[in-house]
Amino acid sequence: MARILLIKTAPKNYPFPYSISPPLGLMYIASLLRQKTAHQIKIVDMGLYFLKPEDIMRECIDFDPEIAGISSLSTEAGVLHEVTAAIKEQKVSCRVVAGGPHANACPQDVLKDANIDFLVFGEGELTFLELTEAIISGGQDFQRIKGIAYRKGDSAVSTPPREYIKELDALPFPAWELLPLEKYYKRTGVSLKPRNGSPYMTIATSRGCPYQCIYCHRIMGKAFRPRSAENVLREIESLYRDFNIREYEVLDDCFNLDRERAARICDLIIGSGMKIRLSFPNGLRGDILDEDLLMRLKRAGTFSIAYAVETASGRLQKLTKKNLDLEKIAQVINKTSGLGIHTHGFFMLGFPGETREEMDKTLDFARRSKLDTAGFYAVNPFPNTEIFEMAGWDRKQADFNFEGTTFNNLGFNLSEISDDEFFGFREKCLLIFYLNPVRIVRFLSKPGMRKYLWFYCVLFFKRLFYSSRPIGKNNACRSNRPSGGAQSSTFSKN
Repeated sequence: MARILLIKTAPKNYPFPYSISPPLGLMYIASLLRQKTAHQIKIVDMGLYFLKPEDIMRECIDFDPEIAGISSLSTEAGVLHEVTAAIKEQKVSCRVVAGGPHANACPQDVLKDANIDFLVFGEGELTFLELTEAIISGGQDFQRIKGIAYRKGDSAVSTPPREYIKELDALPFPAWELLPLEKYYKRTGVSLKPRNGSPYMTIATSRGCPYQCIYCHRIMGKAFRPRSAENVLREIESLYRDFNIREYEVLDDCFNLDRERAARICDLIIGSGMKIRLSFPNGLRGDILDEDLLMRLKRAGTFSIAYAVETASGRLQKLTKKNLDLEKIAQVINKTSGLGIHTHGFFMLGFPGETREEMDKTLDFARRSKLDTAGFYAVNPFPNTEIFEMAGWDRKQADFNFEGTTFNNLGFNLSEISDDEFFGFREKCLLIFYLNPVRIVRFLSKPGMRKYLWFYCVLFFKRLFYSSRPIGKNNACRSNRPSGGAQSSTFSKN
């Protein structure tokens, strides 16, 4: 029996409000390990306790793991490398495995860290299980394990990709009992709603998305892989019965791609008699959401939905391959708001070749909509995405420093306008969108929202003033673009 430490990293400087939800990916990995092996598993969520890398060293002293698996976002890249150094300093023999969004986006950078022994691509459950068994058995034939990369001598070796799990119902439910769930109940979740201690949990009812958006890493693949409606209900019933959970954040890539399955899940929840609340901080494709399904979602307990509009420019919708029906999404937002459901909008600014007129269209769409809240974010051309290649960077020469970055700071400007105008426009978006008396009154009229007014006021000012200018090494914005940049023929307006 071995001891395996699973770590979810967090930013070094925690912005307020720092949203955090139970690390679903690590919980699934832990549950499969516990089902198939007798290993001792421990999950440490750094963001839950505001831990620093040096705190992980103390965890290693106490737990003494043979294997450490670490999941990180690119905004946590610096912390990832500090954590691996802390682990190896305490126990050189501990094998360190990196996974999650950053490892998948920047595998070359991750494997440059001599403290990282292995990298897991894509879904981690089966790959991590096989890798763990190979490490513990002392075997050296890692080439046979699909979906990993590792260092062999002075070179990095990658194995063939692993097939995605088709039958998600076969996976055991996440290992909820390995985390102090009650501590999450007092924190801000992905839905950006302050919590008063009431129990909640994140769930994923499907994986994968067939849409081709150029800024997406597609870690879960292009094929939509749903869990059955009955399996989803069993998970909710288990949480409802065993952990007193009444609120659920659904974190799918595209929950409603299979419309009949989505309706079936709603009907099963309604028929169960459970009085629950559902939020969709992502994963509902708005322009394929019909009124009947929206009504079922409401009856099933949905109180909050976020819609990813991104841009109101028809040209950019085509360029980014989002291809959202803007007229339809506007109607769906209005209907959602009319049902008393809190509606949030995601918008992106600074697409390659984007003009000021196109940004104005996006702002006008947001301003005229019945969205209650909205976020305006800068386009970030992460490596291993189509937009990265479109921006013209040479991956071997690009020098990326993710230290200090957040989802709100503006690190890149691929648009046609100057940096100063770009930064100022984002501030203008926030001011025009939120300082609208009609929007404020509509927000306060929705059930239960008055008590959150203070929270959203703080969030507004934080977004307005925090990281409104770029920070870090790679944030010279336009001056940091490759020659030609947004002026190249790739971004032709024809």
